[in-house]
Amino acid sequence: MRIGVPVETNEGLESRVSRHFGRARYLAIADLTGDNFGEVRFVELPESHGPGELPSLAAREGVDVVVAYGIGGRALAAFSELGIDVITGVDGTLGDVLRGLAEGRIESDPGWAEVIKREKSHD
Repeated sequence: MRIGVPVETNEGLESRVSRHFGRARYLAIADLTGDNFGEVRFVELPESHGPGELPSLAAREGVDVVVAYGIGGRALAAFSELGIDVITGVDGTLGDVLRGLAEGRIESDPGWAEVIKREKSHD
């Protein structure tokens, strides 16, 4: 299974998960086989993009599952149309996320949408 995680920086496993998929600078991609993940590669994301462009990019990269903290409704719909599963509300470092997936213990914040709304109101 190929995992895509939107991250803020390209710092290997120490890269932080982006608070919002559409504002991420990179999409970290790793293959998960059983309880192991392979080499991680980083795809730089465009600073400006239109609806559906980032989900299409993930599909071209062969991503099966996206693990993100916050993500917009249109992007969620686009991922669904492309057959890509999305796990939301996941925070931490890329290493935390990949190890959690490999070990079958990923933690998700069910209130992520409210957190994003509060953060936007303070921008």
